[in-house]
Amino acid sequence: MNKHYQIENETDIFSIRNEVGLVAGKMGFNEFACSQIVLGLSEILYNVIRHAGQGAITFFTKSNHKVLKIKVADNGDGVEDIEQAKQEGFSTLKSSLGLGLSVAERTFDFFKIETLPGKGTTVTMEKYLPYAEAGFRYGVVCIKDDRYLVNGDEWLVKIFDGDKILLGVIDGTGQGQAAYQVSSALKNQILQNFKQPLEALIQNCDRYIRNNTLLEGATIALVKIHESDIQFLGIGDTHGCIINNKKTIPLIAQPGQLGLNLPRLIVQHFYAPDPFRIILCTDGIKNQVTEHPPDETWPVQAQANTIFNQYHRPYGDATALVSYYNKDLL
Repeated sequence: MNKHYQIENETDIFSIRNEVGLVAGKMGFNEFACSQIVLGLSEILYNVIRHAGQGAITFFTKSNHKVLKIKVADNGDGVEDIEQAKQEGFSTLKSSLGLGLSVAERTFDFFKIETLPGKGTTVTMEKYLPYAEAGFRYGVVCIKDDRYLVNGDEWLVKIFDGDKILLGVIDGTGQGQAAYQVSSALKNQILQNFKQPLEALIQNCDRYIRNNTLLEGATIALVKIHESDIQFLGIGDTHGCIINNKKTIPLIAQPGQLGLNLPRLIVQHFYAPDPFRIILCTDGIKNQVTEHPPDETWPVQAQANTIFNQYHRPYGDATALVSYYNKDLL
């Protein structure tokens, strides 16, 4: 299914957004998600009319109808400052509230603007159908050191492209505000570029620390799952494991630290027939969790809770992320 329409007036907008909403509903998005898709798309379509006069839209599904992809293009004057245009309240038109780009960006899972002055703008948007809970679920405990006001650890779970998952734990060096500043900034960097290879994500994070003269470095562990293929890249004092059919495969990070001494990055590849579990931890959790992981029959949140209760260190921020994956049940 690949549909292409011209955008020339508000009547076109009305019919296009209704058809996209119907397609999203047939894919399996719930009523709320469909309404959000229509809302975000409407803002972009109205921007085409307001700023360029006309344009075109192409939309289709991919990854076995798990991804809705939309491209909207015009031949207008382009966007001079994309980041400024995304800010709520900004508009070059007095009649506009300037909410279009920010609303659309929050609505979709992937949002990209490409523009050239005098040659037009293309907006690419993707919405990912959620995984069935029976096929993928996760639990996490992320708790700060009691001696500090903020947590220097972060974690992330990102499902994308209909068949991929990115997992991660981030530990800002030390504790407190400086560690929090680093870990939260790196999480944001990763989520903005989640489609990139693991090496590029790590390199971007390392570059961000160096370019912004942050006070602390960071250690990190990232996992990308694509069906039975598992990629792992860890730097510094993080650890984890893959558990499949009661066999435990340790995930051992490379020595080093982002922002200080990044090693030559080596992505480790594993094959684990589903179902399997993946556990990722920061250094606030002792390594013994790899030797004695929690019972696989427990809910994943209960497993994360047990890991923290049994293996957390007396001091330091601590994070345990437990995920379960079974492709056949997605």
